[in-house]
Amino acid sequence: MRDARRNYPAIILEQRNPITIESDNIIVAGDWHIPFYDDALLDSLLLVKEEYGVKDIAIPGDLWDCDNLSQYTKIVNTCSFDDEAREVGVVLRLLIQEFDRVFICRGNHEKRWMDIKGGFSVQALFQLSGVPSIDPVTEQPLYHLTTDDHMHLVQNGEKWLLCHPRTYRQVPLSVVRDLASIHGMHVFGAHGHQLAQGVDRSGRYNVVDGGGMFDKASLDYLRETTTHPETRPGFYLIQDNAPRAFSYGL
Repeated sequence: MRDARRNYPAIILEQRNPITIESDNIIVAGDWHIPFYDDALLDSLLLVKEEYGVKDIAIPGDLWDCDNLSQYTKIVNTCSFDDEAREVGVVLRLLIQEFDRVFICRGNHEKRWMDIKGGFSVQALFQLSGVPSIDPVTEQPLYHLTTDDHMHLVQNGEKWLLCHPRTYRQVPLSVVRDLASIHGMHVFGAHGHQLAQGVDRSGRYNVVDGGGMFDKASLDYLRETTTHPETRPGFYLIQDNAPRAFSYGL
């Protein structure tokens, strides 16, 4: 049994397929929640890509919404899961066409499908989009996908954690500040649907709440009355470790 346990770290790494990105000029855009993404914001992202000569994009979770698989009671019925899978395929093909490299990690909404399917990988979910991860002609990756809820970005020798953390708090930047203290690196955090940036408590690391590519008007749960902060869509350009937000009014 002891000999078998020696293989566990390698098995975990193989199945999770961790991603490290080396890029000094990259767009980071999470929380698309397809099919509930914002067309105008996608147009803006592609304009930024052209203006700044960006060839790489990282998507830290929730490209899918898996709305029909939610454990919560649905008040409004939207599209079917098959419709969502087709729309993911449309967006994924566009990103592959526009960017040289596309990097994606799992968010909590992709995990909805994984939890129901038990034992199926996030790679199997993306296959339902109809877009293969490997070009059948060149045998090169069309996009890079990890089962991890995070990726690492290296810019000018400094490291970023691009993540979709399980933790959510109402105070902007509080989650990413804690993560920067724990991991000792810059942090981009998705999941919270906030758009904010600052530095960690030491003043050493940049921290970012990543907004998202979602369309607020299409997310039914945002119509509920809560004390949660106002959500704010948007995405970031990170060049030479300097994050810059793009959203309406910026």
